[in-house]
Amino acid sequence: MNGNGFVLKVSTSAMRETADTVKSSLDLIRGAFDKLDTTVSHTIGYWEGGAADFHRSTYSGYKDRFATAMRRIDEQVTDLGVMAGVYEKTESSNTSLPADLPDNILI
Repeated sequence: MNGNGFVLKVSTSAMRETADTVKSSLDLIRGAFDKLDTTVSHTIGYWEGGAADFHRSTYSGYKDRFATAMRRIDEQVTDLGVMAGVYEKTESSNTSLPADLPDNILI
């Protein structure tokens, strides 16, 4: 913060670009995880017994944790985009505000 207010140290375009990059990466990770999910579910056809059940139940626990983590990261990406929009709107408002002030006042 300086004497006049706050300084945003990252551009809104960088915020949006980062959000888009993370979103793309999340899509790739989801795709890889879907393939893994398919592979694990297909083991039912050829792998039986206690070890197989343990493997699938352990995977299921990780699957739930993974889904929760992905959902939270997705929320952060959405929030980053919303913050960029708020900053842009505020900057636009603050830029146009001085034009509305009277110019015949001396201090």
